[in-house]
Amino acid sequence: MKNALKVNLGVDPSLFNRPGKVIGRHGYTTDFPKERLVRKFMPAKQVEVLRQALPESIRASLMHVNYSEIRLLRAHVHIDDQAVMNIYLHTNGEKTTFWDGPIEVDDGITKDNGNDYYNVVHDKLTPTEFFVAQPGDAWLLNVRKPHSVSMQYDERPEDQHFTPVDGVLRYAVQAYFDAPYEVVAAALIEAGKAAA
Repeated sequence: MKNALKVNLGVDPSLFNRPGKVIGRHGYTTDFPKERLVRKFMPAKQVEVLRQALPESIRASLMHVNYSEIRLLRAHVHIDDQAVMNIYLHTNGEKTTFWDGPIEVDDGITKDNGNDYYNVVHDKLTPTEFFVAQPGDAWLLNVRKPHSVSMQYDERPEDQHFTPVDGVLRYAVQAYFDAPYEVVAAALIEAGKAAA
C-alpha cells in the first residue's frame, strides 16, 4: 500500500489497554447526535513501552499517544501530525479507505472539525486503497492524505456509509508523529518492523 503500512512492533497490544480519563471529545456532525472520536489519557508507562518499541531514529518525532474510541469517520486530513500509528484493540469490520482528489474543507455537516483534523468534500474524491484492521494489528497511516472509516460491509444507502452505527466503536491506541509518513515508514521498514 502507498499510504499505510502494517507494522509489527513486537509488543503485546494488551499492554496498552489502560485508558485513563477523557481528554477530548471530537467529530460532532449534524447527522449523528454523539461525538465520533473520544480520546483518553494514556499512562506514561504504556507510552514509554511504545516509544521503546520504535526505531531509535523516530522516537524523537513521537508527539503524543492516547487511547481512542472511534466511530465511523468521513474523509478527513490531519492538521498537526503527519503520520499516525493505530494499534487496534477492538474492531468490528471497519475499513480505512484512502482517497485521491482535491482537498477542500467540507463545512456542510461538521460542527467542530474534530479538533486536529478537518473533513474534506467527499464527492470530489476517488477511493484508491483500503485495509480492514483486526484486533492486535498496528498500522501506520499517512494522515495528510484524505482517509475515512466505514464498515466493510454496509447495506445502508451509500449516503449513510459514514453515519456511525450507534453502539459500534473501535478502540485503538493512537501514536502521533511530527515526521512525514515516508520517513516514519522507512525507519520501521529498515528496522524490520514492517509486517509480512
